[in-house]
Amino acid sequence: MTPEEMAVKVTDAVTLLRTEIDDTVFCPRNTVQVERTLLMVACKTLRLAEAVCSLVRNGFYGEAFGLSRSCLEAFLIVKFIANTAKDPEGRANDYLSHAEKHMQTQEWIRQKHFPHVEPPEGTPIAVTKPDTSAWQPAWNLAMDKFEHPRETTVSGVPFQAEDDYYGVYEHTSHYVHVTAVSLAPYLVRGGEMFKRPTCDSEDTKGLRALHCALGYLYMVCIILGYQFDVSLPDHVQRHVNAVLDESLANMQQNYGIFAKKKIVSAPPIVP
Repeated sequence: MTPEEMAVKVTDAVTLLRTEIDDTVFCPRNTVQVERTLLMVACKTLRLAEAVCSLVRNGFYGEAFGLSRSCLEAFLIVKFIANTAKDPEGRANDYLSHAEKHMQTQEWIRQKHFPHVEPPEGTPIAVTKPDTSAWQPAWNLAMDKFEHPRETTVSGVPFQAEDDYYGVYEHTSHYVHVTAVSLAPYLVRGGEMFKRPTCDSEDTKGLRALHCALGYLYMVCIILGYQFDVSLPDHVQRHVNAVLDESLANMQQNYGIFAKKKIVSAPPIVP
């Protein structure tokens, strides 16, 4: 199955998840930052997954592969924040504070380089350059052991995402950043080195991007459901799992890719 053909099926699964989240009409409490944060990140992950599908359908496999790293990062963020063994509310506040510090940095830049421009209404005023390194690096997010009353594992060991970090985050980084690896489709043997390819030649990148986008979106939905104590309907779970199974089998049989359909153990979200 080609990446474009697989993209149609993944798009349908992503749309099904989006519809369930939209129809559930979540109402996060304004005083509970973990609810607001998890819902915001879940909505962002939906947009990322839709963007990955769009890129693959149009032949941008490498770019979709790079963007799938953001889907993984979203999963790492919700896994880290929703960890009931730590301090979910405190972690959510740290995450939101990091966004505020970014706004303060923008104000610092405005004051320094564009003092004649009036700041947008409601912009926080920062006299000195703020520290924007307060949030956790991806490695810390991945290695944090996820513990939740609704989460179980076969071995009894809390879930970590070390494999995801080394197998996906590190690898996709070569396509997020313009490294020599990301230039592979441009090195046309026997042709013009700097000719822009009309479509990436590495089908595996598009297929892996689709698999990761849907898989990590699904796990984000699972953890979002934990927070609101709801689960996805059975037919949604069956549909998403069937697409992931088909995606995995297609990669293994036709392209020799080893990938595992790892899903956080308990059932996902939304009634």
